[in-house]
Amino acid sequence: MHGAWWYLVGDSPQGPVALERIEAMLHAEEMTSHSLVWQEGLADWICVSELGSLADRQATPAAIARLT
Repeated sequence: MHGAWWYLVGDSPQGPVALERIEAMLHAEEMTSHSLVWQEGLADWICVSELGSLADRQATPAAIARLT
């Protein structure tokens, strides 16, 4: 899955899911802006809030590079 993301539930990684699923989970309050997510290419888990506007962002290599 291109652009696949994982998220943590407790200490357990869940995924892979598309970025749109992360956005849907935020809107459904299944996660918060402090929830941790990760994608291949990132050095470590990051808070969802570090992704900026999810609706406008595509997980491109340039976007990932800015987060690492």
